[in-house]
Amino acid sequence: MVEEIYLGRQPILNKGQETVAYELLYRSSQENRFIEIDPAKATSSVIYNLFYGMGMDEVIGGKKAFINFSKELLLSDLASNLVPEKVVIEVLETVQVDDEVVNACKLLKKQGFWLALDDFIFQKRIDELLDIADIVKVDWMVTPNDKRKDLTDSLRKWNVKLLAEKVETKADFEEAIELGYELFQGYFFSRPSILQSKDIKPAKWTYLNLIKQMQSPDLEIVQIADTIKKDPAITYKLFKLINSAAFSFTKKISSVEQAIILMGEREIRRWLTLIILADICSGKPEELMVMACTRAMFGENVARKLHRDEDAPKIFLMGMLSLMNSMMDRPLKEIISNIPLDKNISSALMEGKGLFVPFLAMMLAYERANDDVLNKVSRRLNISLEEITMAYIDALQKANKIMGVIS
Repeated sequence: MVEEIYLGRQPILNKGQETVAYELLYRSSQENRFIEIDPAKATSSVIYNLFYGMGMDEVIGGKKAFINFSKELLLSDLASNLVPEKVVIEVLETVQVDDEVVNACKLLKKQGFWLALDDFIFQKRIDELLDIADIVKVDWMVTPNDKRKDLTDSLRKWNVKLLAEKVETKADFEEAIELGYELFQGYFFSRPSILQSKDIKPAKWTYLNLIKQMQSPDLEIVQIADTIKKDPAITYKLFKLINSAAFSFTKKISSVEQAIILMGEREIRRWLTLIILADICSGKPEELMVMACTRAMFGENVARKLHRDEDAPKIFLMGMLSLMNSMMDRPLKEIISNIPLDKNISSALMEGKGLFVPFLAMMLAYERANDDVLNKVSRRLNISLEEITMAYIDALQKANKIMGVIS
């Protein structure tokens, strides 16, 4: 189902009043105010909308995104899905500093993230975060005039950039510059703007994270299993699938890890991709999913006939993703650019270049009965038209059977 999604964005500027970054804020409508919501859920929504709902390039361009992190999120592996060069982890002022928080922040720094301390106040053990922080944000509205200089002077012993936030007037801006602040944010420059787009649920980022994990040459079973178990819908569909007639196991499979091991690397890649795409495609005509599934298996069949077993899973995924624009009602380039794919897949889908282009051309040509292109592909891949036809018929038959299991 297509639904509206929203994201608040407020610029962060330098002394020359040039925008150098954006703070991204949770919004649930065009109403420009924060609705009370659990901080972890708010940040998860912001990150999903940035990377998968709207697209990073459209939201922040070449600039950095400041994203709020509660203690719960600092201790999670949420940041592993983000791009360190693009994201500043903003540690909320409500976070109480302890060993867990300090160690989590050190790990984030090691991974390449910048750290910002939001609405800064001195608290117990805060110096341990100041030692590794890159930016400190000082709330200009809540910090009394006569305390601003003292607070600023006390922060100079650390190697941090100072950011004055909630700067409301020209006088506030000039005072912050005089005190040595380098970054600025507030209504004097700009109120948060509301970005709006469309999204399809349940095209959750859990699904896209699985696609990312499945790009690894060697599957990490524990990591894949952990991701699956976090999503009840995928877990249910996986058990439904593996205990169906599609597999001939003699006893019921009772754990995700067991299912992955028994299915094997090739099959788990295939079936997880199908399950994910089926959910993303929910609400669309079933024929769309059948077509995507047929393309994927058709390409895989031909790759295996050519003894390109290493490329077969990638060509399978390319076929599935080739109809994502129709599934999500968004431009294919916009979708693909936000999924970390093998270069040959993304080049074929986005630029029409690379090693996999003949396979993509073959998929499209067969659907359109374009004999000229099929003949060219046949010669280029050194495979007969009869073999191509057999590969397609087999793929179509399998696709129709599979839809009966996963839909």
